[in-house]
Amino acid sequence: KKLGTLKEWDTLSSQLFGKLEGDIFKNALKSISFFGLNDSIVNHCGLELDRTENSEKFALKIISFMKKIIEVRNIEKNNNYILSQPHSDNYLKDSWQNGIAHSGQKTNCYSSRIIREASTLPLNKKILLFKKFEKIINGGTLFNGAVNKNEYSLKELQNILFKSKLNAFYLGKFPK
Repeated sequence: KKLGTLKEWDTLSSQLFGKLEGDIFKNALKSISFFGLNDSIVNHCGLELDRTENSEKFALKIISFMKKIIEVRNIEKNNNYILSQPHSDNYLKDSWQNGIAHSGQKTNCYSSRIIREASTLPLNKKILLFKKFEKIINGGTLFNGAVNKNEYSLKELQNILFKSKLNAFYLGKFPK
């Protein structure tokens, strides 16, 4: 069943869990996410976050600062917001400026990846770098570390990823 309204969610949850105390919306976790992290890092530091230690440190400071602001506002407003990596990135185009779409210009979607697809870091370093962000982002992350499919068999890659203890990862299409 598709639940479209808060009232429908409230009805279903009370049937499953009994009557809950308080306002269902106020008690729910609400996610705040971010787009364009790597673009911001390139604009500020000159290189992507996976290419220099300064870029990495600056990116971690940005994410930590965002999380701290969310925590402070949660305390002030008695709310339940969490910081999360965006779930999907195909809906926010980079051709929008000040609410206006610029037609005729090539559009790209902002990437929700923490480590860019074109990163040349070896897989183990991508995982170590990603885990630094995973520790800060408490609302969910997805490791999507583009892997050279010729470098690892599917079984080897699965083994590496399972042993890494990443919270979530995506393999994409893999040759058989």
